[in-house]
Amino acid sequence: MKKILIIITVFLFITSLCYSQEEVDTVEAYRKHSADELIFEVNRDNWLTPPPGVEIKPVSLGVCLTLLKQFADEESWINLALGLGISSQNIKNNSTLCIDSTGNSYFSEIPANTNYKKNKLSTVFLEVPLELRIYSRPDHNSNRFKIAAGFKVGYNLQRYTKYSGDDFLNLSAGSKIKFKEYKVKNILTYRYGIYGRIGYGKFCVSGFYSLTPLFEEGKGPEITPYYIGVAIIPFK
Repeated sequence: MKKILIIITVFLFITSLCYSQEEVDTVEAYRKHSADELIFEVNRDNWLTPPPGVEIKPVSLGVCLTLLKQFADEESWINLALGLGISSQNIKNNSTLCIDSTGNSYFSEIPANTNYKKNKLSTVFLEVPLELRIYSRPDHNSNRFKIAAGFKVGYNLQRYTKYSGDDFLNLSAGSKIKFKEYKVKNILTYRYGIYGRIGYGKFCVSGFYSLTPLFEEGKGPEITPYYIGVAIIPFK
């Protein structure tokens, strides 16, 4: 998660420098910056149907960075855009992901008397979004009311679990442990779903609903991921 945030921060900084160095008049600047080409989201990740006993913590935050290019003129009130993005979802919860004797995944609740600082399941996807955009007329500040709805398909780049806290595994009685497990088994390597944004100017409320489950069919609990968040458009 930290590495992804660093990459996103560096990318935003470089992009802002590129824009600031362009010498354009007012009309050209409006056309250039009204395309909503760069979108950064901070989301609250969740599951529609958590397995019994699994409690998802309120602060389960993910991020998403997307670059989009519109097909038509930026001043049009309706438009299509295609892009490329990367997103990270982090589900903080009270259970560990285990594998049974048949190779299927299941969640085992961490004992109630265990003190732990972190326990989460994280996934990172490379995504290709296609969206329909509808804009209002710009106001005196060149801000517009905007709605976007679309479909995106993603490929899983990384999946891992991370734990830090009391040794509930009894590896060393009474001590603290910290571990990170990569290449978590049975998680679907692709996903697709619907998403949308609605807002004004540089800020929107956004959301995504997966039409594919988290796990491969028959190899884990039936879980439907989704998230709701805030989208920031630095160059509106």
